[in-house]
Amino acid sequence: MEIKKGYKKTEIGIIPEDWECIQLSPAFVEIYNGGTPNTKIANYWNGSIKWCTPSDITKIKGKYLYTTERTITEEGLKNSSAKLLPIGTLLLCSRATIGEIRIAKIIISTNQGFKNIVTKESLNNEFLYYFLLTQKNKIIEKAIGSTFLEISKKEVSSLFAPLPSFCEQQAIATALSDVDELIGSLNTLIEKKKNIKQGTMQELLTGKKRLPGFTGRQRELRLGTICNIHKGQLITEKEVILGKVPVIAGGKKPAYYHKYANRSANTITISASGANAGYVSFHKEPIFASDCSTIEGNKDYNIFYIYSMLLFKQADIYKAQTGGAQPHIHPRDLKPLKIFFREDIEEQTAIANILSDMDEEIEKLEQKLNKYKAIKQGMMQELLTGRMRLI
Repeated sequence: MEIKKGYKKTEIGIIPEDWECIQLSPAFVEIYNGGTPNTKIANYWNGSIKWCTPSDITKIKGKYLYTTERTITEEGLKNSSAKLLPIGTLLLCSRATIGEIRIAKIIISTNQGFKNIVTKESLNNEFLYYFLLTQKNKIIEKAIGSTFLEISKKEVSSLFAPLPSFCEQQAIATALSDVDELIGSLNTLIEKKKNIKQGTMQELLTGKKRLPGFTGRQRELRLGTICNIHKGQLITEKEVILGKVPVIAGGKKPAYYHKYANRSANTITISASGANAGYVSFHKEPIFASDCSTIEGNKDYNIFYIYSMLLFKQADIYKAQTGGAQPHIHPRDLKPLKIFFREDIEEQTAIANILSDMDEEIEKLEQKLNKYKAIKQGMMQELLTGRMRLI
């Protein structure tokens, strides 16, 4: 590969000539293991010191960790290999979920499932955080072990990283943080919209609230008395022809195609294994495999109203599964499912439209979120290699 003027080849690839390529040695970072106090000694637990486990890391979406589920006491800290770590420590999962990383925004301790990185003066912790995000596969590759995989302190120390000037590190970290803030705001907004939709479903699909102008009868009925529920078709490998009709299997988008259709568009599908309700509208005549239960449109009900009801009743669908080690759901299991049914199809349609509009709004926000995530990935590629310079 031709190296552009002003750049050089290093262990991490091509970077600007005025950048260094360093290893995470004691000259730049201190790396600390975590530890767990004896769980049988009550005096070691429920104190004032936050104590982090990998599950605390994986359940948050952002880059900062503000709290932990469990805490330990000063006595627990002294009588274990846990260390008190400063604000700004990079918490790198070294066992379960290897390579996941967050930045501590509190004084904290961790269990032994971490290699905790404290940066020194010449290395900006947020800059290193973003670089390590790009190194997750390398970190996983360095993990070894027979009982469970783990990356050692020595292997973390052997990782290479770029080192621009401290000002440029800060500029890069700030630019990426700004995108993260946008992503975080969108995540919060999406969660808010989903909660609003859930509340609206709770009101409209249980009869707690009526839309203005509708007074038709509403009552609890069994799904099988309202809809015809069918099982999909057994499709063998020999029968699959590379035609244009998508085969829906397990409620998923098609992986292969068939010559003939067996259902119309706007069909509800419930996967036999997993019992998840889906709504197929992307093809006018799909074919459903035998691991699907299906409900088609009918003049007596709005199909999207029924689908919304099934989403609302998803927990009951799970409970209706039958079988032993691998429970499944079949039409016979779905027919007794009780739903709250508005008999006025115009009211059904009005409710379906409200929920559909909410879905559309959430989908647009999620598309925007994915766009920002792609922008962030592109920025990381450009900024952390020096292909784009901010200073």
